[in-house]
Amino acid sequence: SLELNVMRTPIINGYFPIGAYAGASVRVNISGSSFINTSRLTCALTHTNSNNEKIMVYFKPIFISSSLILCNINMPSDATIKDHIHLAVSNNYNDLSVHGPKFQIFKLPSIAYITPTLGPITGGTKIMVFGNDLPLRGVSCRFAGKITTPAASIVSKNSTIISCISPAFSAPGDIQINLIVNGGTTISTTDSRVYFNV
Repeated sequence: SLELNVMRTPIINGYFPIGAYAGASVRVNISGSSFINTSRLTCALTHTNSNNEKIMVYFKPIFISSSLILCNINMPSDATIKDHIHLAVSNNYNDLSVHGPKFQIFKLPSIAYITPTLGPITGGTKIMVFGNDLPLRGVSCRFAGKITTPAASIVSKNSTIISCISPAFSAPGDIQINLIVNGGTTISTTDSRVYFNV
């Protein structure tokens, strides 16, 4: 006799966060139903690029419950906001869930300039970072590629401005400022207007 193990195909209701930047590593909470805690539980990222090429990459999720799993995914570095990204879940490596909502690719922010560009070596200067598509949350400032400080997003009439306080530095000089988004993606520029002089 043949024993057949029958299991339901997972269903995805939603994601959090709902998207990520190209090339970013992000942990996604996937909510739905019929997730089974087995060694074969997987999540898959399907990427259909602008050339209509379909690529699928598998990741091992963390099982929380039959309605929630966590999946650490690496977004394709060549993804654009026009590409179609979906996440799927399988209980047996083969039968994938029906796709949930589209997983968004966020437009990568850019930094235009900062103000002021001069401050004391002891720190404490409030720096305003101006640019395009700056995020509303999950952002911090990184000074000289080493020191990371929390940042706040200020919404103006036409754009978002990032505000952070300069730390103390061990020596004077030109300090480059980068933004770190969602704990991992670095937004940088070589423009001299983004250097802070101490």
